[in-house]
Amino acid sequence: MVKKSETKTDLQVVQVLGAMESYLRNADHNFHVSLSLGYCNNCRAISSVGGSYTIFEGNDCNGSHYGIVNSPEKCTSCHTGNFVKVSNYDASELRKIYGGKTPEIILDGIDAGLNRMNFPGLYNEQLPAVAQKWKGLSKQEKLKQINQLLRLQEKRAAAKRKVDNLEKVLTG
Repeated sequence: MVKKSETKTDLQVVQVLGAMESYLRNADHNFHVSLSLGYCNNCRAISSVGGSYTIFEGNDCNGSHYGIVNSPEKCTSCHTGNFVKVSNYDASELRKIYGGKTPEIILDGIDAGLNRMNFPGLYNEQLPAVAQKWKGLSKQEKLKQINQLLRLQEKRAAAKRKVDNLEKVLTG
């Protein structure tokens, strides 16, 4: 029996996290300069994390003017700094903190994050369909996909370290 190669695009968890990130970026009414996904330890949910944001400063003959307010990164829901950044590409910090419980934490975080999103189709048209597919999967399948994603992330990180070491040898 030939084992099917693991690819990230086949995983429903990747689609869910991508749709959630798109929704949260589009729903950002504070116009954060850099918004990302994170697992908030207070909210116990996958939420958006942002710091500096833009504000409207007025109009003149040259048009609208905006300024940037510098602010430390925090969860945009509960406004605390008690979060760990998570993405489709890297959940290593979350893994360092939670170890073997990481898949359960991600699963619960996704479910809680999806439940907190009001009017999901308003800020991302694909989110309702993606969320419905995700909710249709069994808990075991969800955990299996999260574990696959974490393994792929580890492989990517190991390959990146090898490339970095090779660059050091070649340039050093």
